Amino acid sequence: MEVEVATEAYPSIIDAESCLKNHPHTSGFTLFADFKITDLPTAIRSEETMSYLKYLGQTVVRLTVVKTNGQSIFGSGVVYKAAGKYVILTNDHVVSSDNDVKNCSIDFFYHTQDQQGVETSRGVALCAGSTVQDRCFFFFQPIPKAIQEMNIFDNQGLIAMVTVTYEDMSETKSNGYPTAIGDKYFVMVTRSEMLPNKDILTCEITIVDHGQVHPVKFLKIDHVEDKVVCLEVESLPKSVTDTISQTCKAECSLDRRTFVPVVISHPHGGPKMVTTGKMLAVTEKGLVKNLLHTAQTCPGSSGGLVVTVGGNPSQHFGYAANICCHCEGEKAGDFNGVPTETGNLNISIFNN
Repeated sequence: MEVEVATEAYPSIIDAESCLKNHPHTSGFTLFADFKITDLPTAIRSEETMSYLKYLGQTVVRLTVVKTNGQSIFGSGVVYKAAGKYVILTNDHVVSSDNDVKNCSIDFFYHTQDQQGVETSRGVALCAGSTVQDRCFFFFQPIPKAIQEMNIFDNQGLIAMVTVTYEDMSETKSNGYPTAIGDKYFVMVTRSEMLPNKDILTCEITIVDHGQVHPVKFLKIDHVEDKVVCLEVESLPKSVTDTISQTCKAECSLDRRTFVPVVISHPHGGPKMVTTGKMLAVTEKGLVKNLLHTAQTCPGSSGGLVVTVGGNPSQHFGYAANICCHCEGEKAGDFNGVPTETGNLNISIFNN
């Protein structure tokens, strides 16, 4: 598998002739601006699903990052909201440092080749990141008015306040990000905001969710990465675990054939595209849960939005709450003997 960043941007995907994965791009890719209900597979074709995907698609952005060597790379990202602040989620291999953030331009509403209606913002500061989880959150400005007017869910309870006192009586205060893996609970803290090599005397963690203050009991440092410290905690508030469970319940279906992965991204750094495919498997290793699927992607799709649509409408309101961040892919005719049909084998990370 290879990460899917682009080093060139093409206003027309047809012009990406050097693409070894999907050239000549004559089928499977639908321009977001032209995306209509008949482009959806029959199994998920409904006005409700169409409206949902069109709405979510507005939050997908193109990222242009100028790296320290002067080379520009192109990827995708998605707008989220936490504690009243807007952030971009993308892959760590797209935006991996505060320097990358400050050299990142964000193009909103890049839906057509002529770039009519595009609004551009800039990265401001790194919020959190993890090489192991291949995820990065960062702040940006300005916030387009159309984004502010959207009813984007505010993950208020998904930010923790972490105060650590060390044996030498020094102290650090930082934000942490709760997550649940299996039956264990964690708070992820940016490594630069802690002193993981010092002995901890006390670690106070609180989560404020809709005005309610919830103390969280610290158990131990589970592990330390190059960018993040993973704190294991005894439990998380029910409101937080409920929110987390909403993002990762659908893939547990015994019949994954009822779900259709839909990818919205900026392949080859060009206008926003929509592709669909089929789910192949869900894998879990440590803190990372992956979706393997066949919806077509190309360089530039890294960081794009992946949502599984379908399932039992009584449980998932006609679509799954599953949202993933695309990260890797390769050209493949089959997976464990199962034909891919699209010639694509891709990995996306669940946002759990």
